[in-house]
Amino acid sequence: MGEWQSVNFHSGWGKLAMIMIVGMLAAAWFSRKPWKLRDILLGVFAVWAALNHLRFLMFAAIILVPILAPRLRLFPPYDAQKDKPWLNLAISATIAAIIVVSYPSAAGLQGHIDSLFPRDAVHFMLQRQITGRLFNWYDYGGYIEFYAPEIKTFSDGRTDIFVYNGILDDYIKINSLEQPIELLDKYKIDYVLFPVNHRVGYVLEHSPEWRTIYEDKVAKLYQRVPEGATTLTPHSN
Repeated sequence: MGEWQSVNFHSGWGKLAMIMIVGMLAAAWFSRKPWKLRDILLGVFAVWAALNHLRFLMFAAIILVPILAPRLRLFPPYDAQKDKPWLNLAISATIAAIIVVSYPSAAGLQGHIDSLFPRDAVHFMLQRQITGRLFNWYDYGGYIEFYAPEIKTFSDGRTDIFVYNGILDDYIKINSLEQPIELLDKYKIDYVLFPVNHRVGYVLEHSPEWRTIYEDKVAKLYQRVPEGATTLTPHSN
């Protein structure tokens, strides 16, 4: 759910946003073309939306490029006499070759997916026929629904749906350790699937009400301890 976060100027997206802002200021300062009120309002709104939520950076680019392009003269006018068709062809062929060579294989893509998502944990849940109420890491929602639709997720990438009924707000509170145990009790959660070394996992590992039943390099699966249950050795992979 990082797409809903505000811009972090230490990140790559934050630096891109900074370039966008500097570009707007430069266009306003050096351009002799008069500004229309429409362009000013659209530009301000686009920058405001992009800085508040990362997901709107692409929207800001779509809005700002047509506004800034006429005001920035980065290259001299096209001169057909200076054009070099063979050089253009060589550059295009080189770029195409780089794309072909660097294109990942199916195995490589699958390996990258498996390093980010809980493949083995989901297999474990299917083998054990775990169907209780699951509180999952937000980014795992779509993956679980695609590969194991019988497992009901708490949240997924359809963020707007969860905003209006308050679920997203409670997810954020749990993720931020604002009464996580109480909110898990509120939704009568039976299992929690989160990345390893996550702060929510730390809380569950130190709570007598929860225990780890599966863990690997990617994810951990926690189960609410049934009343009168004995200690269970977690399954590792």
